[in-house]
Amino acid sequence: MIHHFVSATTMVSTPSHGCIEKKHWWLTNKKIVDMYVKDARSLIASQEQSNIVSALNLLDAALTLSPRVDIALELKATSLLHLRRFKDVADMLQDYIPSLSLKMASDDSSVSSSSSDYT
Repeated sequence: MIHHFVSATTMVSTPSHGCIEKKHWWLTNKKIVDMYVKDARSLIASQEQSNIVSALNLLDAALTLSPRVDIALELKATSLLHLRRFKDVADMLQDYIPSLSLKMASDDSSVSSSSSDYT
């Protein structure tokens, strides 16, 4: 999807195909991610479910380009909560906070061993 956008923009702005690589310098990943986050924030502000789903798609695209952008992660979690997709939020936490996964695994094993003490 991004490639189509870049190609369309560069074709319009450059008459020569030899300049395509040099002309899209302003479309860096950071700027694209910032644009996606800004658009997603506007969609989320509407509080309409269909807009929030669209915002999630933008945020997923932003996170594909730059997986550790805090604001994109925060907006994605907020959107998932608004859509009541709680399991997806929990999965996100495990994916983005590795120490949480380790702690949860150790808590599960300690709960299992302590519950066997009562039988």
